Amino acid sequence: MKKFKLCFDKNREMDWLNEMARQGWNLTKFGYGLYTFEPCTPGEYVYNCDLKDRAFSISPDYLSILESQNIQVIPSGGFWFLVRRKASDGPLQLYTDTESRLEQYRKIRRMFRATAIAELMILMFLT
Repeated sequence: MKKFKLCFDKNREMDWLNEMARQGWNLTKFGYGLYTFEPCTPGEYVYNCDLKDRAFSISPDYLSILESQNIQVIPSGGFWFLVRRKASDGPLQLYTDTESRLEQYRKIRRMFRATAIAELMILMFLT
């Protein structure tokens, strides 16, 4: 099953994906608002997201950390990537302390700022 949904709030997106998993839908692919799901055992997976640490890619070091915690990266495009883990392995928290959560939000703010500046520059050149 494919669903198109634009999310600008990562927490709402994760709530939605985790609700889909509780209903028996496993996310297999994501890109630019298009989510691809396949049937699974209800509640089998939990999901989370993060910004790629190399603009459009994830560093091998970060991938290694994720794999060591039984976290699977879901194929995706853009700045974001989604991850999942078996619910039986426990909650999926990528940022567990206040300072790391604040740093994640700073990264998000920098990404939006850079995107806005790029869009303004393009707009200026088009007019």
